[in-house]
Amino acid sequence: MYKASDFAAGESVGLEIQPSQKPLPMKKVLFLALAAASFSLASCESKKEEATEQAAENVEASGEAKADAMEEKADEVRDSTANAADQMEEGADTTATK
Repeated sequence: MYKASDFAAGESVGLEIQPSQKPLPMKKVLFLALAAASFSLASCESKKEEATEQAAENVEASGEAKADAMEEKADEVRDSTANAADQMEEGADTTATK
């Protein structure tokens, strides 16, 4: 049995680990399966993001449509109020001139 004191500092033992000559086909299969799974998950994420973005755009469009409808209603109320004020003023002018 060798002891640490049998070797000088920095001296190599002379044992080298040789890589196997044949690559394992299982490693390739696992690597390809992992790559395929990664791509499928990445594509699913994109579809989820697209659906979320579309939903946000729909909400925005709906909000804009409601805001436009409210503005139109406000314009109608303002115009009808202005018309009523004009009629009241004309009525007051007519009574004042008589």
